[in-house]
Amino acid sequence: MITYQNKYVIKTVSLIPGQIDMIANPDGVSFSSLPPITGSKTIKADMFIKNNTAFFIMFFSDGTTNDYLIYYYGNTEFGKRFSVEVKNGAAFRNVFDIEAAGLLNTVFSLEIIKGTGSITSVKFNGNTLTNLGGFVSQGPSNQQKFYGSDHVSIWNLEIVGQNKWIGYPYGNTNGAWVDTIGSINGTISGTPGTVNLI
Repeated sequence: MITYQNKYVIKTVSLIPGQIDMIANPDGVSFSSLPPITGSKTIKADMFIKNNTAFFIMFFSDGTTNDYLIYYYGNTEFGKRFSVEVKNGAAFRNVFDIEAAGLLNTVFSLEIIKGTGSITSVKFNGNTLTNLGGFVSQGPSNQQKFYGSDHVSIWNLEIVGQNKWIGYPYGNTNGAWVDTIGSINGTISGTPGTVNLI
């Protein structure tokens, strides 16, 4: 604090470490078990992807062809794009150019609504982007986690009505990833840092 004529005129405040900052693979979070993802679900999150050299992937999959959800920012048929994928089958992967939409290096909200082996809608900041095409999905991986590199952050991750992980403060600690609705807690992997985005 700084005083002038016996009055406080300026008060300095130290920022509390905020959201997870995934810098290098395998920075991220692993879940204690697979959150139920079969059938109709709404998934929400706030995200930050610094630039087009970043990589991010989220698995909600048991490693079989059962209904699952994977979304990622990485290489696709159209270059580095954001992709949403569900149950292994025909035309169940949608691809979006979030760089052209101006969503890199800025905070954005993500909402995915899925059905049973289908994608109902994908919205970024409440907007529907052009889907570059439906493609045969790449197939699930036996993982229940997300990870990223080159400065990617995610918080307020929620499977609506079922599981929610706040992801801050101290987003690089296990305490930030306690499930506030259900009981599927997250554990930090790698050595991510933190960044203050809100």
